[in-house]
Amino acid sequence: MKTYHFRPARLGVFAIYYPATWLGWVITIILAASLIFFFQRAEQNSHSISDMLINFSPFAIAILLIFDLLCFRIGEYPYWWKKKNRV
Repeated sequence: MKTYHFRPARLGVFAIYYPATWLGWVITIILAASLIFFFQRAEQNSHSISDMLINFSPFAIAILLIFDLLCFRIGEYPYWWKKKNRV
């Protein structure tokens, strides 16, 4: 039996993932810490809010994309996305 590190929760037609094992929690904490690190780094080097958002956005998009791909790869597939065989 395959161990899933993330479980899906339904949010409309979308799926949000939450950690189900200790490895899932470690991955989530590391990615959250890296988001905080890049946010603080972008904030130190900016002079306005728009400048900070422009500097932080590429890192946030990349980190959240990595998190999404990891959740999809080592997490459970949402049952409501599976195709149903109609007779």
